[in-house]
Amino acid sequence: MRLQLAQECLRTSVIEERLAAIPLLADSPAPEADYLLTNCVADPAPSVWNRSRDTLLYRHPWLALEAAVPRPVPDSARFAPLSEGWASLRQGIQRVMEENELPLDSPARVLELPAWLPDWVEIAKALGRQRFAVQIEQLQSRVDVQHERQILLAPTYRCNLACSYCYSRGFGDSMPADLSLGDLNYFFSWAATQGIATVLLAGGEPTLYIHLPELLRLASESKITVRLTTNGMYSAAVRELIRQSTIFELVAHYDQEVMASSSDAAERFEQNLRAARSAGIPVILRYTLSESSDSGEWCALMDLAVRLGIEQLNYAFAFQGSAGLNAHVPMQAQVGRPGGHIDITLNQLCADAGRRGLRLHLSKPFPLCTLSVESLRLMLQSGGLRPACVIHHDGYTRNLTINPDLTTFPCNGIPIPGPGIRTVDGIADAGAQCARQIETLLFRPWAEPCRDCALWYRGVCRGACQAENYLQAKQETAAGALTSIHLSSPAGGQRGADHDL
Repeated sequence: MRLQLAQECLRTSVIEERLAAIPLLADSPAPEADYLLTNCVADPAPSVWNRSRDTLLYRHPWLALEAAVPRPVPDSARFAPLSEGWASLRQGIQRVMEENELPLDSPARVLELPAWLPDWVEIAKALGRQRFAVQIEQLQSRVDVQHERQILLAPTYRCNLACSYCYSRGFGDSMPADLSLGDLNYFFSWAATQGIATVLLAGGEPTLYIHLPELLRLASESKITVRLTTNGMYSAAVRELIRQSTIFELVAHYDQEVMASSSDAAERFEQNLRAARSAGIPVILRYTLSESSDSGEWCALMDLAVRLGIEQLNYAFAFQGSAGLNAHVPMQAQVGRPGGHIDITLNQLCADAGRRGLRLHLSKPFPLCTLSVESLRLMLQSGGLRPACVIHHDGYTRNLTINPDLTTFPCNGIPIPGPGIRTVDGIADAGAQCARQIETLLFRPWAEPCRDCALWYRGVCRGACQAENYLQAKQETAAGALTSIHLSSPAGGQRGADHDL
């Protein structure tokens, strides 16, 4: 009855009646409801489309995510729970394209739901609507270049903590303890010629770097923005250095293991962040959820954020590092099982953050199928939903990491040995040398159920952080299952801090 009433209202010329029809479709059966909502992309009234877009997001929250490296979906992967929604939307898009001569602003409207862009482009081309497909692709390419180029610099892999869930153990075993002063000067000269706008300091613990004052001075002279990731356990001298610096942003990782066992550590952490805030440096808190994390643990962190006036909390589940030596949440056991531990944990996390007015940001992707649609909606509203890994963007240089010996990793979590920046023509060359290995990881199902999910093939969900995929690929290579690629990493041993954003 609701569906029929919505159909009748959407046929009228009265905008208010068409607007009133859309809420009736929020929970109506697919695919007809998806078709009617999709058809509003051609509605002459922007308000009608805006409400339809929001209703489509309510029905399919993953539409907010950016699709990366989409591939054709086999018939076997069209009928999983999330795949059914994708197939319904695709049917709706085809009907809309067949029935409408879409208005000029339609491509811009389509762009507002990133995850369905590949379907619009594919269907438009199949129906001979080449111009429409090209318009979408051109608009998308403009969006893709609207970010500043950044690079990650790990000036040291030394650390003053030993977090059980740290993924970067052993990364510095075969490298100098610190980037030399000469190499530091070379790095900033090289970065300036590459058009690098931002340097993200990672590691290890960057505040232990022996030439930190010189690093901050060179960054300022080169007009390169510095974003600092730190565990917050630095000295009073470093605190004053940071206060007087031009650091653009400080991301402070809250180690619950230390904070729970040492009141002195908790006091130093708060004192350091309070000093940065008083100096006008934007501060974001970072938190890694372990298997034992609960509301009591993260509420202490959230209450600290409220006391300091910090508005954003970056979070992620502890994932298995590329050496397999760290504590982690066994996410694979949750794949395809909404309503389990992950679902319950994130619902509570979102609720506790919402009560304090905190904005959430998910730092590492995880399988969307571990959550119910209701939970995905909650995460979207809180800001805690994110797309799959974008390591392949910018010619495989989006996460490029420079090590203390000036060699490169494709990401601060994936230690595939890359060339030193002294030996390459430029950043594009460094990215190209790891492209084949990263592409192999991206096209490798993270868990067996991924093979039966359209969202994995469409690039909306890649399962988890590619560092876990990298470890699995290494293990399979060692067992003789993979022979076409070479994957290697440093031996385990020394620990560093959890410094992904």
